[in-house]
Amino acid sequence: AVKEVKNEYLDINGKKEFKLNETFQNKYEKITMIEVNTNFKDYDEYSSPKSGYKYIMAKFEIENINEENDELYVSSYEYNASADGVAVKQAYIGYDKYDDFSATVGKGKKTVGYVCYEVPKNAKTIEIDYEANFWIDGNAIKFIVQ
Repeated sequence: AVKEVKNEYLDINGKKEFKLNETFQNKYEKITMIEVNTNFKDYDEYSSPKSGYKYIMAKFEIENINEENDELYVSSYEYNASADGVAVKQAYIGYDKYDDFSATVGKGKKTVGYVCYEVPKNAKTIEIDYEANFWIDGNAIKFIVQ
Protein backbone atom coordinates (compact mmCIF):
# COMPACT_ATOMS: atom_id res chain seq x y z
CA ALA A 1 0.00 0.00 0.00
CA VAL A 2 2.87 2.37 0.75
CA LYS A 3 4.21 1.93 -2.76
CA GLU A 4 0.83 2.86 -4.21
CA VAL A 5 0.73 6.14 -2.28
CA LYS A 6 4.28 6.98 -3.29
CA ASN A 7 3.59 6.48 -6.99
CA GLU A 8 0.77 9.01 -6.99
CA TYR A 9 3.39 11.74 -6.66
CA LEU A 10 5.78 10.45 -9.29
CA ASP A 11 5.67 11.34 -12.95
CA ILE A 12 3.25 9.17 -14.92
CA ASN A 13 6.03 8.48 -17.45
CA GLY A 14 8.64 7.79 -14.77
CA LYS A 15 10.71 10.84 -15.68
CA LYS A 16 12.75 12.76 -13.11
CA GLU A 17 14.18 15.52 -15.31
CA PHE A 18 12.33 18.01 -17.46
CA LYS A 19 13.51 20.59 -19.94
CA LEU A 20 11.74 23.66 -21.24
CA ASN A 21 8.15 22.86 -22.33
CA GLU A 22 8.28 19.27 -21.03
CA THR A 23 5.45 18.48 -18.62
CA PHE A 24 5.74 16.70 -15.30
CA GLN A 25 2.45 15.01 -14.48
CA ASN A 26 1.36 12.97 -11.50
CA LYS A 27 -2.08 12.13 -10.14
CA TYR A 28 -2.58 15.66 -8.79
CA GLU A 29 -0.87 18.19 -10.98
CA LYS A 30 0.78 19.04 -14.28
CA ILE A 31 3.82 21.32 -14.10
CA THR A 32 5.52 22.82 -17.14
CA MET A 33 8.43 25.25 -17.27
CA ILE A 34 7.18 27.35 -20.17
CA GLU A 35 9.82 30.07 -20.32
CA VAL A 36 13.44 30.48 -19.22
CA ASN A 37 15.71 33.49 -19.19
CA THR A 38 19.27 32.71 -18.10
CA ASN A 39 20.38 36.33 -18.21
CA PHE A 40 17.45 38.26 -16.84
CA LYS A 41 17.99 42.03 -17.07
CA ASP A 42 14.57 43.54 -16.42
CA TYR A 43 15.20 44.84 -12.90
CA ASP A 44 15.75 48.26 -11.37
CA GLU A 45 18.87 49.64 -9.74
CA TYR A 46 17.62 48.69 -6.28
CA SER A 47 17.35 45.01 -7.02
CA SER A 48 20.46 44.28 -9.05
CA PRO A 49 22.32 41.01 -8.39
CA LYS A 50 25.46 41.01 -6.29
CA SER A 51 28.85 41.22 -7.95
CA GLY A 52 29.74 38.13 -10.00
CA TYR A 53 26.11 37.00 -10.07
CA LYS A 54 23.19 37.27 -12.46
CA TYR A 55 19.49 36.55 -12.30
CA ILE A 56 17.78 33.65 -13.96
CA MET A 57 14.03 33.62 -14.34
CA ALA A 58 11.75 30.68 -15.03
CA LYS A 59 8.04 30.81 -15.80
CA PHE A 60 5.88 27.88 -14.75
CA GLU A 61 2.38 26.76 -15.55
CA ILE A 62 0.77 24.52 -12.94
CA GLU A 63 -2.56 22.79 -13.44
CA ASN A 64 -4.72 21.04 -10.86
CA ILE A 65 -5.79 17.70 -12.35
CA ASN A 66 -6.78 16.01 -9.10
CA GLU A 67 -10.16 14.37 -9.59
CA GLU A 68 -10.91 13.96 -5.89
CA ASN A 69 -9.77 17.21 -4.33
CA ASP A 70 -11.00 20.66 -5.26
CA GLU A 71 -7.94 22.68 -4.31
CA LEU A 72 -4.26 22.43 -5.02
CA TYR A 73 -1.95 24.61 -2.93
CA VAL A 74 0.98 25.81 -4.98
CA SER A 75 3.97 27.67 -3.55
CA SER A 76 7.19 28.88 -5.10
CA TYR A 77 8.84 28.00 -1.77
CA GLU A 78 8.59 24.35 -2.84
CA TYR A 79 10.97 25.10 -5.71
CA ASN A 80 14.69 25.20 -4.89
CA ALA A 81 17.38 26.04 -7.40
CA SER A 82 21.03 25.10 -7.62
CA ALA A 83 23.92 26.20 -9.80
CA ASP A 84 26.67 23.63 -10.37
CA GLY A 85 25.19 21.59 -7.53
CA VAL A 86 25.22 24.43 -4.97
CA ALA A 87 21.96 25.83 -3.61
CA VAL A 88 21.16 29.38 -4.68
CA LYS A 89 18.76 31.92 -3.21
CA GLN A 90 15.43 32.93 -4.64
CA ALA A 91 15.44 36.58 -5.71
CA TYR A 92 12.52 38.97 -5.42
CA ILE A 93 12.50 41.45 -8.27
CA GLY A 94 9.33 43.17 -7.12
CA TYR A 95 7.74 43.84 -10.51
CA ASP A 96 4.07 43.09 -10.96
CA LYS A 97 4.65 41.56 -14.37
CA TYR A 98 6.78 38.80 -12.82
CA ASP A 99 4.29 37.61 -10.26
CA ASP A 100 5.01 34.50 -8.31
CA PHE A 101 2.83 31.47 -9.15
CA SER A 102 1.92 30.76 -5.51
CA ALA A 103 -1.84 30.22 -5.40
CA THR A 104 -4.73 28.01 -4.44
CA VAL A 105 -5.77 26.37 -7.70
CA GLY A 106 -9.27 24.96 -8.15
CA LYS A 107 -9.93 21.63 -9.85
CA GLY A 108 -9.25 21.88 -13.60
CA LYS A 109 -7.71 25.35 -13.22
CA LYS A 110 -4.17 26.64 -13.76
CA THR A 111 -1.80 29.16 -12.29
CA VAL A 112 1.09 30.78 -14.15
CA GLY A 113 3.97 32.75 -12.69
CA TYR A 114 7.67 33.23 -12.21
CA VAL A 115 10.54 32.28 -9.96
CA CYS A 116 13.82 34.13 -10.01
CA TYR A 117 17.17 33.07 -8.58
CA GLU A 118 20.55 34.70 -8.14
CA VAL A 119 23.27 32.49 -9.63
CA PRO A 120 26.99 32.85 -10.34
CA LYS A 121 27.58 34.35 -13.80
CA ASN A 122 29.84 31.45 -14.79
CA ALA A 123 27.50 28.66 -13.64
CA LYS A 124 27.52 25.74 -16.06
CA THR A 125 24.46 23.84 -14.86
CA ILE A 126 21.36 25.42 -13.36
CA GLU A 127 18.36 23.42 -12.24
CA ILE A 128 15.20 23.96 -10.25
CA ASP A 129 14.11 21.10 -8.00
CA TYR A 130 10.55 20.48 -6.94
CA GLU A 131 9.54 18.08 -4.18
CA ALA A 132 6.22 16.61 -5.31
CA ASN A 133 5.58 15.26 -1.83
CA PHE A 134 7.53 16.86 0.98
CA TRP A 135 6.82 13.96 3.36
CA ILE A 136 8.17 11.12 1.24
CA ASP A 137 11.76 11.03 0.01
CA GLY A 138 12.52 10.28 -3.61
CA ASN A 139 9.91 12.57 -5.14
CA ALA A 140 12.22 15.38 -6.19
CA ILE A 141 12.08 16.24 -9.85
CA LYS A 142 14.41 18.55 -11.72
CA PHE A 143 13.67 21.26 -14.23
CA ILE A 144 16.83 21.80 -16.25
CA VAL A 145 17.32 25.52 -16.81
CA GLN A 146 20.81 25.29 -18.28
